Amino acid sequence: MKKSILLSFILLSIFAFWGCANDQLRNEFGDYYISPAQLTSNQEELLDLTIDSNEKGMIYDYRVSENIKSILFEVTEYSYGDNPIVVSHGELFFSETEGQFYLSYDNTSEKLRLALRSGSGTSRITLESDPKDKDNDNPRSQLYLSSNYKIIAGDKIPISLVLEGNSEEMSIWNMEKYLEEPELLKEYTKAHLVTITFGEDEL
Repeated sequence: MKKSILLSFILLSIFAFWGCANDQLRNEFGDYYISPAQLTSNQEELLDLTIDSNEKGMIYDYRVSENIKSILFEVTEYSYGDNPIVVSHGELFFSETEGQFYLSYDNTSEKLRLALRSGSGTSRITLESDPKDKDNDNPRSQLYLSSNYKIIAGDKIPISLVLEGNSEEMSIWNMEKYLEEPELLKEYTKAHLVTITFGEDEL
């Protein structure tokens, strides 16, 4: 409980610094986007001290049109790059056109966290399901989207990828490469892809 309260406090303090770079993002990338937030070294240290390595996530800036009212998020599991199955999903509603959100996914505990901050306040949601492979100690590697991404209503945005293999010597690329070459997922026993979708109405 104390850990959850401390995490919420840290996220609020980080969100409080948001805003100064948004005009530059609009000029460079267009009107509607998500972009990895630029944190100070002190903010990074706070996150590192507070959050377990399995649960550490990313903070993103977002800007959307007035018609966007919700974020739908899904976790899809792949076996050797095939047989996609949606294993978790949820939805968060909001009314502001710009703000920040924090997302983390720990596939060891099957826990997904999403916290959203905008001009009208903050909201958050946590989804947790029973892990299917509690004794599975295969090596894993987690990636997050590290570049700007244009928001189009109804289109899925791949934002995090957890890779699992049988060997400690897995080849790991940046997330964007897997999006460009999805056949690379066939090299891993399992992959969990987290996507978000901005919706104009309830999705």
